Formats: sequence, C-alpha cells, structure tokens
Amino acid sequence: MFSIATCDIFDCVTPPAICNMFVDDICVLISGKQMNQVQLTLQNTLDNFDNWSKKNGLDFSASKTVAINFNRKRNLPNPQLTFKNTAVQFEGTMKWLGIHFDRKFDFKNHIEAIKIKALKAMNVLKILSHQSWGLNRKLLHRLYQAYVRPILDYGAIVYSAAKPNVLKKLDPVHNTAIRTISGAFRTSPIKSLLVDCGEMPLENRRELLIINHVVKLMDSPQKPTYNLVFQNIPINTIKYSKPMPLRLRIKYIENFNFDTYRLIPADQHEPPWLLAPPVIQFLTTQPKQGLIQEECLQNFREFQHLNMDHVMCYSDGSKSDGATGCAFMIDKKMHKIKLSPICTSYSAEMIAIYLCMKEIQKYAINTNNNHRKFILFTDSKSSLQTYQRLFPNSTLCLNVKNLLSELKLKYGLSIKLVWIPGHMNISGNCAVDLAAKQAQTSPDAEILNVTHTDLKSFFKKIPSEKWKLTWSYETCDNKLKNIKQDTKYWASSTRNIRKEEVVLTRLRIGHSLLTHKFLLDRQEPPTCNNCQVLITIKHILCDCPLYQTFRRKNNFTELTLSSLLRDDSTQIDNVMRFLRQTKLFKLI
Repeated sequence: MFSIATCDIFDCVTPPAICNMFVDDICVLISGKQMNQVQLTLQNTLDNFDNWSKKNGLDFSASKTVAINFNRKRNLPNPQLTFKNTAVQFEGTMKWLGIHFDRKFDFKNHIEAIKIKALKAMNVLKILSHQSWGLNRKLLHRLYQAYVRPILDYGAIVYSAAKPNVLKKLDPVHNTAIRTISGAFRTSPIKSLLVDCGEMPLENRRELLIINHVVKLMDSPQKPTYNLVFQNIPINTIKYSKPMPLRLRIKYIENFNFDTYRLIPADQHEPPWLLAPPVIQFLTTQPKQGLIQEECLQNFREFQHLNMDHVMCYSDGSKSDGATGCAFMIDKKMHKIKLSPICTSYSAEMIAIYLCMKEIQKYAINTNNNHRKFILFTDSKSSLQTYQRLFPNSTLCLNVKNLLSELKLKYGLSIKLVWIPGHMNISGNCAVDLAAKQAQTSPDAEILNVTHTDLKSFFKKIPSEKWKLTWSYETCDNKLKNIKQDTKYWASSTRNIRKEEVVLTRLRIGHSLLTHKFLLDRQEPPTCNNCQVLITIKHILCDCPLYQTFRRKNNFTELTLSSLLRDDSTQIDNVMRFLRQTKLFKLI
C-alpha cells in the first residue's frame, strides 16, 4: 500500500538529478561543476517534494533531512538549500541503507562503525567458547557465520573500494573470532589460524562477494546496476586510483573472465501464478535404492501400455571430467548437444528437458501430423521437483514452465513429465544416456550458454584457489604447513570435549602454553631438563626419550607430526591419551 501511495513521487525530481528510494528512505543525487546550477536543481526538487507531501498527506521529516557534498577540494562552499522552511544541514558523513558515506569516499567511518559493531557481537563467542564447558568448534563456527560475519559482509561490495590499509582494520576482528573458535594460543600465526579453521581471509571473502554479485547481475539485465557494470565504456584507470568503481575492480580479480561466458536468456513469460501447472508423475514413489529391476521394468511396460496414444520422449544429461553433454529422443529420433564444461549434471538434465520441449513444439506444429499427446521420461527427480515449485529461482525452470503452459493453452498439446529410475535397463533411457555421454566429445555438437548457478559455482572457486595457492607458497618454517597441505577444514578438529579441541589446535599450529608462554612473559625459551634442547611440540611427541614408553603404549608407529596429527580421529585419540598419561595435557 505504501508503494502504491508513493508511486508518483519520482515525478518530483528535476533532471539531471536522480532519485533512489528504499521503503521510506529517499536519496536524491546530482553531479555537476556549476554550483549555482546544482543548487537550483536541488532546491526545485525539494520544493516539489514539499508540495507533493501537502497534496498526498504524507509528511517528510525536515530534521532528518541532511545533505553531503562529495568532493576532494578544500574550502568549497556548500549550496544553500531549504526544505519546509528549514535550512538543510550539510554533514561530513551520511548513513544510507546501513552504509556510512563520507565526503571523500574513503569509507573510514563506515569501517570503524562495523568494527565496533562486530566486536560487540563477538562477545557471545567469547562466552560460549570456554575451554571447560564451551561449545564445540563446529557450532562456534556456525554462530560466527550467522551472527558476526554478516556484519562484515554487509555492504562489502561497496566499501571494498577503500584503500587496503583502511580495509585491514577489519582483519583483527576476523582473526580474533577465528582464534576464539579454535582456542589457539595468542602467538599463533594468522595464516595458520585461518587454514586450521578453514576460513578464508577477509580479502578473499570480499572478492567472493563481488563475484557472486556480478554473476547475479549477469542474470538480471533489467536492474539499473547492470549497465553500470557491463556497459562497454572506456575507463580512465589513472583517474580512478582509490576508490575504484565496481566495473573496474572486477577487472583486477585474477581469472575472473566473465566476458567469455553467456547466460541462458530468460524467455518472455506470464507471471508464475498465471502459468498452467505442469503435469508431473513419478513411475514409483519408492526410494531408488530399494527398487528391483524386473519390477521397475514391469511398471514401466504397464504405464507405457496405458499411454499408447502418446509420443514417447526421453531426455538425459551426463558429465565427466572436463566435459558435459545432454541428449533427448523424440519418437526414436536422437538429438545430441555438447554443453559447456562448467555445466553440472543437474543443469545438463534441465537443459535437455528444455531443448526437448522446443523440439516438441517444432515437431507438433511444423509437421503435418495429428500428434497432440507427449510423454517426456527423465531420470532426474530433482529437476521435476524444481518444476513443482510455484516461484522457482532458476531462469531455465521458468522457461520450461512457460513453454509447457504455452504449448498447452496456445497449441493444445498435452505433455506429461514422468520420472523413471535410471540404470534399470529401460531401452529409451539407456539410449539417451549413451548419447549424452557421446555428446561430450562430439565435434559436431553445438555448445550452448550456461546457467546462472553453474557460472556462480565456477567463479566462486577463484578466491578459494587463490587462498590455497598462497598457502602452498608458505615456507617450511610454518609448523602447520608441514602437517596440513590444503586449506579445507578437517573433520577430526571437532571433538566431543572442548578442551581436546583447544589442545589439538595448539599441537597442530605448534604454538602452545608450554612452548611459547615465554614470549608473553619476556623470558628465555624453555628447555628440556633431560635433553637440554628447546621444548617444542615435535620434541614432546616424537623425540624426547622420557616418553618413549608412553609412545609404544599408544601405538605411535611413525614418529612424525604429519602422521601423528593427521586428519584421523583414531590417531588423535591416541595422542590425547598420550598427553594425559604424561601429565602434559593441561600444560598445552
């Protein structure tokens, strides 16, 4: 109702000014070199807003109306503006939709604000991470992802244009949260902390958010931001040192070559609630694991006999390493299509159904036959379940539903989508399955565009791969690098006892209370009374002869840290038992 009441409010804006509105927050923007012209345009717009409010009965708050002059010049006078007989105040910062904008666009105030907010939210983590009765790492990590990290993520696409030294002010918040979750010692290296917890640095995280946003824009050309990002206008890179616009920042993301891919376009269709619902059936409701091939074939023959007046169609998709293909068959005529290698098997199934619908349209309309009933068999249950949703997120799914509705209402075609279990020796399904595999390497097949979800899944690997590459360059001086070569989270890091999680983290990183407390106390490093060497995690677990008997009792077969502290819960149990028997557990 509010949107209907304010639908004509944009008529109040005097060009070249533009207006943005979110619920009841309105922002008017204008740029220009002549301050008197800018002042005249803005004043006319404010007067129009005042007249509109008197006419429609919706009042504006003059006390909350503020202005900001974005410029880098010194002593530049602000225009004199009035609204509702009150002078408009010009401020150095302004909050719009949760983001603090400052006069120079350096986002220092915004980053300070979200840093304070995130630190307050992190108090929950500190309370629930007690080493004696605290939550386990998995739950603490989920709590961080749901309660603290969204504060850092919100608006990252905008404020990531700030200078690197400004953005680094948020790193201590992220690092402190990871240290709290893992229970690592305070001297632990930051890179080891993040790898042990499987949480990428904020720099890579911001790149991931930008990639997700840009790929989503590619699927929404109707949005105003689309032209700002993808319009082909030359950019003067010298002019934009900092802050850089989004369309320039995405060009600096390594391997993010989105220009080489095109999304499957959305067809013109009616609103989802006006589309005729598709006719979907399942050959059986039993789980596929419990099906018997003979019974499945018998059910299929009975179904086929009851629908002898229908044209039988089959579709299937296939994916292997570096290749994807799909195929469909209409009245024993096979069609093979080679797809982009980034497409998933699910997308291949969806594309096969969509292309089959297109071919049915040609088959029924452009040929002289009386076929008006079709059955399309597919072994992709997830695809059919997607079509059952009233508001699917997939553009391809909307295209299929629109095409099915059009074929039914406009051309009088009856099309049923039927799920059949795969690999049950159904001849039609076996034929399209073989054809889909052959299409992967077919030189004559056509390569189609990709779906939004495929492109998003493909590009979202870039920040994680970059982080993984940085970790691979880490020197051998990093103790965790000698144990853990990848950046994935190890399942063995989650234990039933919180104290064991803390001890395990400190063992793997190599920094513990016993070995590195001297740094905080400003004392000399501790030495082993028996061996007269520095006490390290390796010396305790592998070298010191005082604990040789305990090693044999706990099956320490290979005396290396990479073997003792690997991702193996059974081996970790042995290490914990060893530490308790040697009275070192509480000292770690």
